[in-house]
Amino acid sequence: MRLFEYQAKAIFAKYGIDIPNGQLVDSHDSIGDSAKKIGYPVVLKAQALAGGRGKAGGIRFAKDDMEAEGNAGILLGMNINGAAVSSILVEEKVDIEKEIYFSITMDRAAKRPVVIVSAEGGMDIEEIAKSEPDSILKEWIDPTHGFHSYHAIDLFKRAGFTGDTLRKLSQLAATLYKIFSEYEAELVEINPLVITRNGRVLAVDGKVILDENGKGVKEFQIQIDAVRDEDLMRYVPLEGDVGILANGAGLTMMTMDVVAHYGGNPANFMEIGGELYKKSEEALDFLLTRKDLNGVLVNLFGAYARTDVIIEGILRSLEKHDTDIPFVFRVRGTGEERARKLLMENLNVEAHDELDEAAKEIVMKAEDYRKRRV
Repeated sequence: MRLFEYQAKAIFAKYGIDIPNGQLVDSHDSIGDSAKKIGYPVVLKAQALAGGRGKAGGIRFAKDDMEAEGNAGILLGMNINGAAVSSILVEEKVDIEKEIYFSITMDRAAKRPVVIVSAEGGMDIEEIAKSEPDSILKEWIDPTHGFHSYHAIDLFKRAGFTGDTLRKLSQLAATLYKIFSEYEAELVEINPLVITRNGRVLAVDGKVILDENGKGVKEFQIQIDAVRDEDLMRYVPLEGDVGILANGAGLTMMTMDVVAHYGGNPANFMEIGGELYKKSEEALDFLLTRKDLNGVLVNLFGAYARTDVIIEGILRSLEKHDTDIPFVFRVRGTGEERARKLLMENLNVEAHDELDEAAKEIVMKAEDYRKRRV
C-alpha cells in the first residue's frame, strides 16, 4: 500500500526527521490562507497515489496569492497516471545546496533489505543509473543485526560526505531503517534528501510503500480507502495488450514481469490491494473500457483479501460486458476453494496454481485472439 507524500512525511516527523513546513489543503478557497501562513514563496505539490508527478506537471511554485490560486486550480482535479488529485501539499520553498537520493527497499533476490544512496539526487533512480552509474552505492542489511549509524557513516563517506553533514545523514539513515522495520515497509524513499544552504538536512519528498499484510497498514488504511474509493483502484496505463488485475502492488508488478518474460506485453498496472479487493467489479469495469485488450490475466493471492469475493465482483462485471477476450486466472489463498468453484460453475474455467503457467497461457491466448482480430 503506497502512502501519500504527506502521510510519509508525517511518519518522518514523528521519528524526528526534519521536513519542510507545510499544510495539506483540499479546496481552492483555502490555498491562499495556507500559503500566507507558510510564507511565500511556496511549493504546491499534487497528492496522488501514482508515480511520475513531476513529469506530469504536478509540482508548481508560487510567489504570491495570484500564482498560488492559479496553480491550485490547475492541480486540483488533474489526473496523474490514472490517479485523481483531490488535495495539495503546500510547503515552504527550500534553499537547496545539495540533493541526495536515499532509499531502503527489499532485494527479493538477496532476501534482505538494501540501502541505496546517490549523491546525485533529484531525479528517478533509473535516470541516475543511466547518467551516473558509479554514483549509486548499495549496502545490504543483515536483518539479524540491523542498520545503524556506523553502517551509514561508511556508506555516506564513500558518497563523499564529511563532518557535521556526514553525522546528520548517518543518523537520519539509521532512523529511516527503524521506520522501514517498524512499519513493515516494502520501500522507504527520499528523493531528494537535501542539504540546505544553512546546513539543514531535510526530507523534501517522501515515498513509503507498506506491505499490504503488515502491521503498518492499519495506521493509514481508513485514510487511504477514503481516497481510493473515489479512484476505485491504482491504475497506470501502458502500451501493451494483456490486461493485468491483481491484489497488491508487489504482486501486480511481479505479474507484469512474468507476462513480459513469456513474451507478452502488459497493458496496464492495476491493483486492488487492502480493502479495495471488494471493488473488483468496478476495477474490471474500468479496465474493460479499453478496446485494445487481447486478453486479461487475473492473479490473486489472498491473505487479508478474500479471493472468492474478488471473483464474485469479476463475474458481475463480465455479466455486464459483451466481450469475448480470453481471461486466465491464477488463484491462491483465502477463499481459494470457493473462488475456484465459482469460476468453474460460471465460466467453465479452471484456475491455475502457479503464476508461470497462467502467464504462459494468457500470452498464447492473447496472440491467438490478436490474429483473429486482424
